[in-house]
Amino acid sequence: MQRFLVLTLCFGLACLIGASSSFAQYGRATEQNVPTAAPTPVTDKADDSGKRKYTAPAAPTVKPAVIPSAAKTSGFTMPKEANITVYYDDFSIKKTFGGQTFCQMTFYVENNTNMMLDALVLGMKWSGLATNLNVAGVTANDLKTERYALVGAGCYTMGEEPKLTVEKCMMRSFTAGGKVIDVPEDQCKSIVRFK
Repeated sequence: MQRFLVLTLCFGLACLIGASSSFAQYGRATEQNVPTAAPTPVTDKADDSGKRKYTAPAAPTVKPAVIPSAAKTSGFTMPKEANITVYYDDFSIKKTFGGQTFCQMTFYVENNTNMMLDALVLGMKWSGLATNLNVAGVTANDLKTERYALVGAGCYTMGEEPKLTVEKCMMRSFTAGGKVIDVPEDQCKSIVRFK
């Protein structure tokens, strides 16, 4: 039994010595790979002794931060008669045998402008019911329909006018020369109405 313990101790000690030398070698290798800034050799033209003089490397130059200029206003003004009207029709309420209430309707988004309505995302909230409406690609002086089905007793409150929250409104217009102008989003949002 003593021989076994002595043999185990010797083997463990040999492993530790081998491991520590490999760790030390690893540490040296790591230190060797650390880059250091070497001094830059410079010869002095006035000194003819042939000896080189070393100077410290120059500090890196830092470019000043570029501050973007204030965004230019597009100069676009929304025509007074322009509006985007949202409404619904073809409304029906039904109750399932389980007693659950659901309603169906068709939402209309009418683009009463001479501009393309690229995207409109709005939230509509009645007392007891809320939904989002996402519409894209409504051409000038045209309308787009979306069929919806909503669930809940709030269907009975949809006779009231909902509270509208226009989250996104993207339109584009064209100049007489054919250049595309992005309508500022705040101006686009300001013409959305529920009727």
